[in-house]
Amino acid sequence: MVDGSNGFAKDPRTGRFLKGNKGGPGGNAEAARVRAYRQEFLRALTPADVRKVVLKVAKLAAAGESWAAKELLDRALGKSKETLAVEVKHEGDVRRGEEILGILEKEPPVDEEPPAQ
Repeated sequence: MVDGSNGFAKDPRTGRFLKGNKGGPGGNAEAARVRAYRQEFLRALTPADVRKVVLKVAKLAAAGESWAAKELLDRALGKSKETLAVEVKHEGDVRRGEEILGILEKEPPVDEEPPAQ
């Protein structure tokens, strides 16, 4: 069950490391460093700090900054698994798209701050 190349125990059928193998002497030092940075980062931020950042990005998205809209939607809804190519086949398709955009533009704006309770 030991692969002669590095001496670590591997399953001969799958080639995967066996349970209990930590992946090398000392583990992954870079992952430990990143984990420490992430913990400090999360300790330093408050929910109010995060809210301010989200509102700023939302304002930029509403002002037409496409990178902000993409970031906001990716974080809120998850990244799109695939991109769709839209093909316009009929003039009616264009009119329907314009109708939908008109409806969206008439929607009341989303308040920055929720109403006080």
